[in-house]
Amino acid sequence: MRDTINRLPTHLAKLFDRVINGLAVLAAGIILFAWLSICTEIVLRYFFSKPQVWVVPLTEISLLFITFLGIAWVLREEKHVRIEIAVDLLPPAAKSLVGAISSVLATIMCLLLFWYSAELTWTHIQRGTIDYFRLELPRSIILGVIPAGSLLLFVQLLRRSRRYLIEWKGARVSGKKSDSLDSLEGGEGTWSGG
Repeated sequence: MRDTINRLPTHLAKLFDRVINGLAVLAAGIILFAWLSICTEIVLRYFFSKPQVWVVPLTEISLLFITFLGIAWVLREEKHVRIEIAVDLLPPAAKSLVGAISSVLATIMCLLLFWYSAELTWTHIQRGTIDYFRLELPRSIILGVIPAGSLLLFVQLLRRSRRYLIEWKGARVSGKKSDSLDSLEGGEGTWSGG
């Protein structure tokens, strides 16, 4: 029983990774679909004078879906844009601490995004709001990807925060060990004995 409980976090992490991998593949498929739709629209509009009214609105909606379906995967893979000029100058423990602080702040912001977007989506479900401007779809379907993606991003940010905190603790411990070794060895890692 205890062994099963100890393995549960590992199984959940693997399941979570499979889910965000699948959603990243789905986002890539949506990118391909949007690209093909736009190419088709260009050919039909300019060579056959037959524009398709659904291409632009569907492409706009697909951008929202691509973003929120792939966002947790992008964070896990660290493929997002990072500005590291100042952070690269820091020692390892400080780098990990800055990473942990930024991840915790992002986690809080993501939780707020999840909460408010879920509330907005629920309001549109209750009202049965239809988005007539685009494709006459229920607005809750369009907006529902925001809380779903935000929740996945929230979980991934928690995982990232934990990893940075573990790295920070490890860097502090190894930093203290190397400081004590330096003092025994006479400073900058050289042995001052005879």
